[in-house]
Amino acid sequence: MKSVGLYFGPRNISLVEADAKRISNIIHCPIPRSETSILDDKAPETLKMGLLLKDELKKNPIESKSVHMVIPGQDFIIRTFHMPVLPQNELHDAVRFEAKKYIPFKVEDLVADFRTFYDKPNRKNLVLFVGIKKDILAKYTGILAENNLKAESVEYAGFSAIRCCICRALARGGGKELCVPRGSSDPQKIRPVQADHRRI
Repeated sequence: MKSVGLYFGPRNISLVEADAKRISNIIHCPIPRSETSILDDKAPETLKMGLLLKDELKKNPIESKSVHMVIPGQDFIIRTFHMPVLPQNELHDAVRFEAKKYIPFKVEDLVADFRTFYDKPNRKNLVLFVGIKKDILAKYTGILAENNLKAESVEYAGFSAIRCCICRALARGGGKELCVPRGSSDPQKIRPVQADHRRI
């Protein structure tokens, strides 16, 4: 079965269909300038986006109905903070409680996940907390549903770009370092330069 990645970008909806490690189909669906704000609260905006994707899929059908959905950074809440090292069975509730200090709305309104990294000098865990508001995620999944698609996974676009560069570097036997323009969250502006991949 082929796998499909779908990226809701600022200027395009992009789909990549792959069989194992080989890309078999790439689709770029330009977003008309008046429709770039796909997360507007008005229902017609998401309807237009769904129709735009539907028209493109009629011209370029894909095999899989399950997609890995990639969403731009402005729709996510991303925070880092330190916490004491805790037992695994206490970590989930403790992270959600701590995250309340760093976000401007209820944690209960988010679909969220986190990763911890041991900070040896401080003897604490560094927590990477990533969340998206449930209503925003529902708008994206609604667009998929209109096209008989479902999200197998959801990811922040920046993380996808970083993993892509690392995997490409490892496959070539070398390393890459990522250079991102200050203030930019657009993964299209991330460019790799030669470096030791262990520094990433």
